[in-house]
Amino acid sequence: MKKAIVVASFVLGVMVFSGCGSSGDSSGDSSGDSLMKEQISLMNETADALEKGAPASKMEELKKRGEDLRKKMEDLKLSEDDKKKLVAKHKDEYEKAAKRLAEARIKRDFGLK
Repeated sequence: MKKAIVVASFVLGVMVFSGCGSSGDSSGDSSGDSLMKEQISLMNETADALEKGAPASKMEELKKRGEDLRKKMEDLKLSEDDKKKLVAKHKDEYEKAAKRLAEARIKRDFGLK
């Protein structure tokens, strides 16, 4: 079950990049790197908030930041090859954050501690 959650979360991350246009080039890599790191950081911050039972206002703030981040990623218009390289480069960090976030959501949703 846990492996399925991690895989699903990773696929979600890949889907974020799939929405990007395909006319980009490698020049967006450094921006892509910083946005990917920001996404990982936001995932960890969201997991922190869930684990601590943050108020709805904090969760809305995090949701808004996630939406803004997704828009920035889409605006990069990376090629499919560049998207794959970027995801592969940050795979371990991303999977760790995705697993933590998924577990925090499950605990919240099912009232587990």
